[in-house]
Amino acid sequence: MLSDGAVKQIFGVFDGGQLIGATAVRVENDDPAAVRFWGSWLEKSWRGHGLTEKMYQARFEWVRQRPHIRRIVVAVRESNLPSKRAIERNGFTFVKATPHTWSDGVTENDCFYEMLLGTICPRG
Repeated sequence: MLSDGAVKQIFGVFDGGQLIGATAVRVENDDPAAVRFWGSWLEKSWRGHGLTEKMYQARFEWVRQRPHIRRIVVAVRESNLPSKRAIERNGFTFVKATPHTWSDGVTENDCFYEMLLGTICPRG
């Protein structure tokens, strides 16, 4: 894990010493009571083995340790159906979609979801 105190955490997923995935959480710049889940990836050969759920659980645990946090936000590219399913399976509610030009030059919606705490991420 990499961290810079109370504002963000990066989690690595390893097979022995080999990095096979990562995910992160950070406090939103404009709202210290909100965090964003971001930066998740997992090697293709490791998908479908339950690791995505463990990545969500690691981030939820980080949030539980910060009782001032009241909201979690996550965004995903509209065509990333597996990630959208994982977001929804973990209790997030769709909020909005906005056009975004991605690093590959494609313009496609960025879909935003949120979770108000106490819903799925209990405090104890």
